Amino acid sequence: MKHLSTEKWAEYRAYTCEKILSATVLWEPYWHVEIPDILHPELFEMCVNNWPDLENTEFVTWNGLFKGLNENRRYVKTNRHDLNGWVDFYNNIQNHPEIVSAIWKIPELGIPNCFNVDSSLWEDYRGYEFENHIDASTIGVAWHIYVYASDDGDGFGTSLNLENGTTVKTFPFRPNFSYFNRVDASAWHSIKPVDTDVRRSIMTRFNILVK
Repeated sequence: MKHLSTEKWAEYRAYTCEKILSATVLWEPYWHVEIPDILHPELFEMCVNNWPDLENTEFVTWNGLFKGLNENRRYVKTNRHDLNGWVDFYNNIQNHPEIVSAIWKIPELGIPNCFNVDSSLWEDYRGYEFENHIDASTIGVAWHIYVYASDDGDGFGTSLNLENGTTVKTFPFRPNFSYFNRVDASAWHSIKPVDTDVRRSIMTRFNILVK
């Protein structure tokens, strides 16, 4: 398969909407939702098979926000027309009104509707890490989908923490596992050093207006 293209977007979108609408909100340590198998199995297989070669893709960005941390991550926006059809995934899943509406119906989300959807494909390499932090206040909800890890990834998904850095839980980095978290003053999180050659994931951020 050489292109992320299908005539079954409506079916795949309905599958993900149902997953979102039936999700249970968890509160430890703060508002978040876990959803295994978030993408239809056929669509997830397409994502795996059409993952771009980030080493040889133009305009790929290296993470370099914090000095002193391992910056071993490449990422690229999904709404590009030159990226194996990922713009279709962006338009039909990440930025589609049905998906966005389903997310805003998750109980007790309690924030305004989004005005912009930002998305990217992440590829992290051995040793990548990120200190305990809170995302920008312009992000209302973050949606992370785990795609692939070259080794067992139970120990290096995102960690949800207290402000003092104490880890409350760490998500298992398993294929097609996803989580949503509300971005607020409690949403501290980090990434422990990645103990695998490569891990791939899809990040979608639903941005809100901040007064």
